[in-house]
Amino acid sequence: MSRRNYNAARIRQLIVIYVLIGLAIIGFLIFFLSKTMSKKESARNEGIEQFKNGKYEQAISNFQRSLAEEQWFSADMDLDTRMYLATSYLRLGKYRDAVDCYKKLQEDNNGTLNNELILSMQETAEAQAAISEGQSGVPSDETLERLTRLSADEPYLYLQLASAYNRKGDPAASKQALESYLAARPLNTYVALELSTAYLKDGKLTEAKDMIDKGLACDDNVYDDLLSYNDTVILEEQGDYEGAFRKMEELHERYPDNESITKEYTFLYTRVHPNETPVNPNNDALEDNSSY
Repeated sequence: MSRRNYNAARIRQLIVIYVLIGLAIIGFLIFFLSKTMSKKESARNEGIEQFKNGKYEQAISNFQRSLAEEQWFSADMDLDTRMYLATSYLRLGKYRDAVDCYKKLQEDNNGTLNNELILSMQETAEAQAAISEGQSGVPSDETLERLTRLSADEPYLYLQLASAYNRKGDPAASKQALESYLAARPLNTYVALELSTAYLKDGKLTEAKDMIDKGLACDDNVYDDLLSYNDTVILEEQGDYEGAFRKMEELHERYPDNESITKEYTFLYTRVHPNETPVNPNNDALEDNSSY
């Protein structure tokens, strides 16, 4: 073979090699983009929007789809998605599913989330599961004594004890049980909600407000909407309907499909924007206000 023919053949071989390398690079890029630009994030974002509107069943479906979608570099996002999933289970009363989800979070946590907070939420779910699966009537003195004795070693039982005392009609002992839980575990939004509600029932508005603010500063955000609802109740109790309406207006914008929030928003709207012209002039004021 002449040198000229050899060079031509060599050039053709190099061209083929370069083409193959180029195709391999393109294939790798396509594979890489498929792993980094999947539907994972869009399913998660849709779930978060549904979660914010109290549509927990739909949110769970999207969170599960997001977690099932494989994607590189998504460990931190998956942890946060699983936290949303656990929260959705908790709000739906699917406590055992929530417990399993929190356990999985503890196993997979890479330091992104607060392990103590995850544990307290797991214990909250476990306590509520036990409460929902157990007796709902007035507990016996023996039951209360047993829970009190066991709570020292198993702090989550303080949450069951608080519920038991509420059923017995002893809110003071219920608050004490919740406060004992806080001595062993960090505050979460469930405990903050329970305590703030108890303080409100006792007319202790300052204590209730303090607990609400501390609860809203927690990282779990499970019961933020109900804590914010309690915040408006304080303003109502103080006769500040304007302030209560402004807070409820913000809450209604965040949770437009929440029926309880919508009902309270409508009520406060009538207080801040009274209808000066009766719908039915034949009705007196008492009849006009009877629906409140």
